[in-house]
Amino acid sequence: MTRKYNVYLSGPIEEVSEEVATNWRLALELELPHDVFECLNPMDWAHSQDTPENYYDNDVERLSQADVLAVDLRGAPKKALLRGTTWEIGFATAKRLPIYIIFRNEAQVKEFSPWITMSAWDYILESELKGKENAITRLAKELDWDASTRMWEQGKLGE
Repeated sequence: MTRKYNVYLSGPIEEVSEEVATNWRLALELELPHDVFECLNPMDWAHSQDTPENYYDNDVERLSQADVLAVDLRGAPKKALLRGTTWEIGFATAKRLPIYIIFRNEAQVKEFSPWITMSAWDYILESELKGKENAITRLAKELDWDASTRMWEQGKLGE
């Protein structure tokens, strides 16, 4: 059996409401085929850690297992520091992971440091999506294509 493709779900937690932090993550988990993808969701351990050190250790462990980083910045406050998210993007960049970021629109992209936007392999602008496609379904398609391509390159597709 082929190992699952691990998707780390990065995005604001402390800087936004719990609803904003949770909803996109749950929607993406539901959208992705469970036989192919494993979502590494920091919301699963973010509030249960007794110390910042434990949270950091869990973050490093899960990011080390990741094959790709999915980031949703649509709910991020303007000019927010996004300490954890920025660090996760840097970690994924150093690890040479594909990084996919969702933004509301081009104006929001300009609110962030170019270090964040230039780290993305691709970013999705919610404002440019048409019809029934939303940012989460588009991200799921991108991740599915990325996983299929990588598995094919490694000779693991169809095992």
